[in-house]
Amino acid sequence: MCGPPSARIPTAAGAVLAGVAILALALALRTGATPRTALLHAQPAQGAGDARSPAAATAPPPAGEHDGRAAEPSPASPPAAGAPSAAAGEPDQTEKSDLMDGYPMGLAAPAGIAPSAAAHDEVTPAEVGVRGRPYYDLEAELDVARRTVRVRQRLEYPNRSGDALPDLVPAVAPNRRPGVFTLDELAMDGAPLAPGCCLDGAALRLPLPQPLPPGGQAVVTLSYTLRLPPLPAQAIGAGGALGWTLRQINLGEWLPLAAVRKDGQWYVPPAGAVGEDALHDAADFDLAVTLTGLPPLAEPQIIAPGTRTVGGGVHRFHLERSRTIAWVVSSQMAVATAPAGDVPVESYFFPAHERAGQAALRVAAAALQQFSQLFGPYPYPSLAVVEGDFLDGMEYCGLVFVGRDYYGAYDGSAANYLTAITAHEVAHQWWHCRVGNDPVAEPWLDEALATFAELLFYEAHFPQALPWWWNVRVQRFQPRGWVNRAASEFSTLRAYIDAVYLRGALMLHELRAQMGAPALQAAFLDYATRYDGQIATGDALWAILERHSSAPLDHVRARYWRPAP
Repeated sequence: MCGPPSARIPTAAGAVLAGVAILALALALRTGATPRTALLHAQPAQGAGDARSPAAATAPPPAGEHDGRAAEPSPASPPAAGAPSAAAGEPDQTEKSDLMDGYPMGLAAPAGIAPSAAAHDEVTPAEVGVRGRPYYDLEAELDVARRTVRVRQRLEYPNRSGDALPDLVPAVAPNRRPGVFTLDELAMDGAPLAPGCCLDGAALRLPLPQPLPPGGQAVVTLSYTLRLPPLPAQAIGAGGALGWTLRQINLGEWLPLAAVRKDGQWYVPPAGAVGEDALHDAADFDLAVTLTGLPPLAEPQIIAPGTRTVGGGVHRFHLERSRTIAWVVSSQMAVATAPAGDVPVESYFFPAHERAGQAALRVAAAALQQFSQLFGPYPYPSLAVVEGDFLDGMEYCGLVFVGRDYYGAYDGSAANYLTAITAHEVAHQWWHCRVGNDPVAEPWLDEALATFAELLFYEAHFPQALPWWWNVRVQRFQPRGWVNRAASEFSTLRAYIDAVYLRGALMLHELRAQMGAPALQAAFLDYATRYDGQIATGDALWAILERHSSAPLDHVRARYWRPAP
């Protein structure tokens, strides 16, 4: 999630404080607790859709994009007329579940201190074989003291279109930030190019020596340097995913990735005031990370998705069918692990937030199992949930951030943004990673579905907290706006969240009432299967919804969907 640009903190002050951060030793708490993971065939909880009693008094959530306040307080609004609210006799909202502070019956609470090695450390990377997807081979050397990264990258790009391509255009997200990205060397199919020849803002426009025919492959090699910026205290969403704080170095939007083809042209989505702009085909990644500039005794963790091998001071990660590969380095994070079926889930958190970190682990594991039943198999070998040292959350394939304020405000109950946003970010593993979409033109395709997945999660695991979710997460903002507006049409974060996230979830809630829960679940599974590894459109999803519905849907669409001009 990406809010408006924020001012950077003073570099000199940051440099002094960074020295303190480098000296911190790794603390790694690892547990074997297995959370309860109820599987869902979602139905609205009794009374959740038509109760009318007043909402329970609830403290406002921490600032962040998901609550739309962008780090500024927002007064609570009364629920809209007819909105779901707490029914008479509803259980206390702070009632605890075994997914929260307690542990499942028959399981002891974790004890002891274990090394921080992740559960998938010893898995051997899969054979790459013949690819039909882009492939990225990355060698990254991070100088922790200087907070710079030197990268050598090889991109193998197969032409899967039906046209001969005269050029190749990687999108260079880090070049959207002044002073971060420097291109040092560049070659196309082994022929050197002047580094200054082709970089045009966030696009690297590479001429091909001859048109690339359908089925052909081009190879780009490049070397570049990243000078990571200090993150401001109010960094939010994607704005916190590239840079450093005293406790964490984040590399989310860090590498050039091949742009997508749209209407016969290369398409690099424009950056806007709100929302996200990363749009890429599913690809395979090999990442090798080495760390330099470390003082004696420092033992930072390298957190990244995929299968991992370690040897000779090099951490290697292999990840397939992903939109990108994000990674984090920190000496100050504890880790707890639990299985979700056969998928290891890892929760990384700052030690002061251990209670919240354990809760995030249980929620993520339960959500992963539930959504795998609803939307199809989880596509990656592991899942890391990382407490971001910034506001709100941000999704990457196999790794998600949940903001520090949500951990700090965790109160042991399900009526808490930590629970909602963790479930939301896990849902993005299907709606963004497995099925891609244009986040500028049609942001609702992942954000509305991920917000609706929060509702499904609460219905399955915390029905006693449904009134909180409806009242605090949705109705207190009295959301308005067409669901299918482009992100570029919004000038404020509040209006964007209201229309795309909240009214999007309301639309899907109404569709479920019209279609029936089994038909909607079948439609979601069909959508995830048909567009697995692809980039879908809103029209494609609507066609699937209509195919699975025996009832007409036009009146629901008309209420939420802006008609075509």
